[in-house]
Amino acid sequence: MATGEQDDDLVKYSSDTVSGRVAEKKCDVCVRNMLSNKAKLFCSACTESICDDCIVIHLRDTSKKHVIVDVQSVDEENYGVNMNGLDLCKEHLKVLKFYCENHKQLCCSKCVMVHRKCDDFIEITICSEEDRKRLQDMKSAVLKANEDTFSLLQKVNQAKHSYVEAVEGISKDVDKTRDDILKVFEDATHMLMKEVDSMNAEKMKTLDLMNKALSSIRTDIAKVLPVCSNVLDKGTPQQMFIFVHTTANILNEAAQQLELERNLHPLPPMKVQIADDIDNLIQMGNKLMKLHIGEEIPDKDKGQPEIINSVMQQRPVTLQLLESADIVKSKGDKNDPFVTGLDFLPDGRLVAVDHYNNKCFLMNSMLQRKGQPYTFKTTVFDVRCVFHFLIAVSTVKQICILAINADSCTIIHIKRIDTTSRIFSISNLTPSNMVVSTYADYRSARMISFDGIEKDFDNLEFPKKTYNFDESKCLYAQSNNTLVLTDTLANTVYMYDTLKGTSRAVTDDNIQQPTGACVGPDDTVLVCSMRKNSIVHLTVEGDILGIYPVDMAFPYAVCTNTDRSTLVVSNCINGIRKLQLYKISPACF
Repeated sequence: MATGEQDDDLVKYSSDTVSGRVAEKKCDVCVRNMLSNKAKLFCSACTESICDDCIVIHLRDTSKKHVIVDVQSVDEENYGVNMNGLDLCKEHLKVLKFYCENHKQLCCSKCVMVHRKCDDFIEITICSEEDRKRLQDMKSAVLKANEDTFSLLQKVNQAKHSYVEAVEGISKDVDKTRDDILKVFEDATHMLMKEVDSMNAEKMKTLDLMNKALSSIRTDIAKVLPVCSNVLDKGTPQQMFIFVHTTANILNEAAQQLELERNLHPLPPMKVQIADDIDNLIQMGNKLMKLHIGEEIPDKDKGQPEIINSVMQQRPVTLQLLESADIVKSKGDKNDPFVTGLDFLPDGRLVAVDHYNNKCFLMNSMLQRKGQPYTFKTTVFDVRCVFHFLIAVSTVKQICILAINADSCTIIHIKRIDTTSRIFSISNLTPSNMVVSTYADYRSARMISFDGIEKDFDNLEFPKKTYNFDESKCLYAQSNNTLVLTDTLANTVYMYDTLKGTSRAVTDDNIQQPTGACVGPDDTVLVCSMRKNSIVHLTVEGDILGIYPVDMAFPYAVCTNTDRSTLVVSNCINGIRKLQLYKISPACF
């Protein structure tokens, strides 16, 4: 059925290629007002087609000596073809007559005031042979873009339908067990569905935005297709020039949307993960269930518990250095790089932010840079992989969401979240919510959703102080609902149980100027101790499991991969900045 609709569109838009067919002329005044009335008159002084209703309005303009003739008598060789509104300035709805080479922008008479200081500003009078050749090539490109955007639009709608079905499936799984668990089950269901709805709302919003963008592009393509051949065969030089540049912009927008298709992954399996140990249901409380995204849930018969208590086997580890790389200037860097944030992607690649050059870049498992970095216009602090290949980057009072192509090293900006607080570090709370540390704000840590909704940890009591820039970072351990807050100048790591509202301040001679932190093996915590040139290994209760020296001065930022088997750390000493990759293994006794 969808294929039939696409073929109908192609037939409709290809009608201008039939020899001898003449398109019905529309009133240019009506077109500017989003109407479509047949033109019966033509003003050769203004080169505008006019309907009976608009002739009076047209003649009110006394700045020109109007010459009105019957529209049928107009010679298209002299006046060109109907551009279907493509030759009008989108901002002022006036005919495009100029081109600013400095800004690569088509301009109308009103735009001239904005570009009056530009060095290379010309009136459109000619169309080069190169433009004619581009015009010929663009027709097939437009037809292909029409097909590709239609196909992607279908995939977006199919993805929306899949998310709706997934949420319905979650509800059925929850209902199946409800009668046996009573009150504890009801509490856990409430928290689980809150997370599901939040994730679903964010994903649906993203798909709706793609839907809207694709529909807008297809509307522009619908304007281009009917006049493509006419402009090529009968258009004036000015119209050809305008058509080439206008169509190039439309194709560029279509290419950007089509690039995002690679990130439109199939819906990962989502199931409710139920606790295997029924005897501990009452003690588990609202930890009874959690949302599982990805591969199938482990088989209960294999003796693998699906929810592991925090008092499980937590033990020291060893770090084996695998790779070490100096952080040096790359093309376009004005300053020596300073990596203040880094994280693993699902495929094992690394994403990092360079604070001194305002860049976000990718690395492979050998710590080698890949692809082109994404450059920001403001200062960047931290980066976190928030969902599949979506990353969040903190930039003072904004969080930028970017997409990374799963098959290449392309970074694309998706959206910007404005915040009321100054944000420094980012950690994941749920698939659609983040925990952030702040500076110049009495609220040391806050929660922010992908919709920009800000919340506070009302049940937690933070240190009665306001941190300055670079004095505190946060980490949220999702499996045991623990918020970790480092206080660099106080040589303290704070551990908060966000459900019970309790906390513990961890101090030790080995914790000197703590900075970045990440989740370690068995739901433990790894913290950089800058002045000790080491990584401190902690339980969420605040007990020290081990101290691991690293081969660098002043370790600053740290992250682990999804199975907690690999660790990457950066440092912050001038002149000898490094990145190091370590293998994490259980310690032998």
